[in-house]
Amino acid sequence: MKNIIYTLALLISFSSFGQAFQYKSSKMSFKYPVDYKLKDRRIIQDVLVKLVPKDYSKSENIVVNMNYEYSSLDQVNKQKHINKLLNETEIAMKKIRAKYESSILSYENKNIYGKDVISVLSKIDLIDYEMTIFQLNYLYVENGRSCYITVSYDDEIDYNPIANFILKDFKFL
Repeated sequence: MKNIIYTLALLISFSSFGQAFQYKSSKMSFKYPVDYKLKDRRIIQDVLVKLVPKDYSKSENIVVNMNYEYSSLDQVNKQKHINKLLNETEIAMKKIRAKYESSILSYENKNIYGKDVISVLSKIDLIDYEMTIFQLNYLYVENGRSCYITVSYDDEIDYNPIANFILKDFKFL
């Protein structure tokens, strides 16, 4: 029943994807769904953009970050990339002093709207909180700049449409 409710909520939010807000800084530009808002407060992550749902009953968040780590996807070493994502999780869990177990569920290369990305789906079990968080992470590289788009939520549903929506019009400036 819970999955049906989440699926219906996602379908309703996807219908609003025709409407979008524009994020633009000196570093990047992209569109995001109108049912999200920018959030200035960062508890754990030092990221450029954090988006949260306007509906406070939802717990997902979207993070968009940029760095100069790779000049092309060909430079990405799969195991090092996985280790980096797992290490970031470890740092975050240490900050909140949580016991956890984390695993990579999938790792694949994709072409979305003509953009090559590496897609990684991970699962983090927060043992003390009896909670699970799923994270979909896209790595997109262009002209020596790397963009990470991460969608996190406490239920395993398809977050590709949200990440794809942000990636579609994403531009480095």
